[in-house]
Amino acid sequence: MRLRKDVRENLKEPDYWQNVTKPSLIDFLKYRKTKVHEKLDKNNEILRYKHDLKQIGRHYKYGSKAKVVKVAKLNLKDELISSEVIEFWRLQEIQNEDELISSEANDFRRTQEVQSEIEIEQQIDDLDKIKIHGILKKEILVERNVKSIIDAFELYKDNSNDDDKLTYKQWSNAVDNLNIKEYKEETTKMIIKIITRSLDNFLQAFALGHMNPLHNIEALEQPHLNDYIHPCIKSALWSCADIYYTSGEIPSINHINRQKGDGVGFTIDSNKYQLVYVEGSRPYKVKASKELDDRNKIIKNLKNMLLNIVKDRVEKRKLIIPDMEVFGVASIKLNIHLYALGFTGYYYIKEIDNATIPRDFSEMEEFIFFYESILKWALSIKACFEKLSDKSLKTRSSRVSFGLNIRNLYDL
Repeated sequence: MRLRKDVRENLKEPDYWQNVTKPSLIDFLKYRKTKVHEKLDKNNEILRYKHDLKQIGRHYKYGSKAKVVKVAKLNLKDELISSEVIEFWRLQEIQNEDELISSEANDFRRTQEVQSEIEIEQQIDDLDKIKIHGILKKEILVERNVKSIIDAFELYKDNSNDDDKLTYKQWSNAVDNLNIKEYKEETTKMIIKIITRSLDNFLQAFALGHMNPLHNIEALEQPHLNDYIHPCIKSALWSCADIYYTSGEIPSINHINRQKGDGVGFTIDSNKYQLVYVEGSRPYKVKASKELDDRNKIIKNLKNMLLNIVKDRVEKRKLIIPDMEVFGVASIKLNIHLYALGFTGYYYIKEIDNATIPRDFSEMEEFIFFYESILKWALSIKACFEKLSDKSLKTRSSRVSFGLNIRNLYDL
């Protein structure tokens, strides 16, 4: 946009606006990243973008520039929760953690010559703790068990020399022969339970050859979800997180506008918190707007679910868990996306992982990534449930006691 000199003088980032025709928040953030070369403050960057939009709008109330500003303002609300913007902030956090790790590693190398062997081992342990901090913690936890997941299949240890030509019966027998007692890793035991309770549905479909429902472009939504998606989610939630899951257009007081979810999950303790909300579609012939509509529906219902949990804990005088999250699933066509939503001064939603649903025997190796993503998501829910049910948490003090404590603090 060509802007007058008096307008440019009032902008935070005049160079960006001078060279853009269709402004967007993600483009503005990328521009700022190339200019600043350091960690960006989320709230500050959004305020800078809003400030410039407001200033341009004040000077251009009519014409093409006014229209561009109006469109940008209307798009801003959706952009704040868009996958691109969320991914931008996530990558920045990871980059900052990597820089921290690199700095710690350099310090370690400079001092290791004068450290004893015991001190060096302690330093390495400290670096490992940094590496698994935050978002990376769940990633490394599951990656460490990928080999266990592969071993749990034991499908590749069959007597046949050609895995691609294993029959349905051979695959099924390999699953039946899995012995959970042979494994010590807790996550490996979890994945064995998930596999034995859900994989057989896929094998039966694969055995049908050209009549395979996963290749049927006329397949309907409910049969697809009931046969392949819900069993995986149900077994994962129960085996990993002790969450009760049910499916099939389920209403709930935690949903907005009396909406019904394709699947919902509740804690089994006395609180019966709803932590899971699922929406899905048919595998083929999906409307162009279906994916966006489902994700918006998931976000709105997850926000309401989180708010209701907070209200319930306030009424019961229980502590509010700062990093508490609720979880969603969007099964769109043959892809599954696994989300978590929380609140840290503002609502955020992140994609824990995603995977493609295997369609026939030639894609059996894809189950490794499919089950890995579900396991990662279920472990996140388990961690959340454990925080909510932690009996060591003290109840909040009464309002009167809290007020007296504040007054005593001021007296000091």
